[in-house]
Amino acid sequence: MESDAEALTDDAVSGETRDLFAERAGCDPRELPIPYKHFRVRPPRVQTWREENELPGRELMRDGVWAH
Repeated sequence: MESDAEALTDDAVSGETRDLFAERAGCDPRELPIPYKHFRVRPPRVQTWREENELPGRELMRDGVWAH
């Protein structure tokens, strides 16, 4: 995966997003003693493979659209 990342300010992350993150991650950064940084990552392209025989069809995302 190649992508740029955008650092978000605290007020740019909604309470709903923070709740969802805590639910999915199994950890709530709001409870940590140090500030937690949030980043927005929007990869234009995602590829995956383990072995050479998986190279065809390895592209999972192109131009922000999931292939599968």
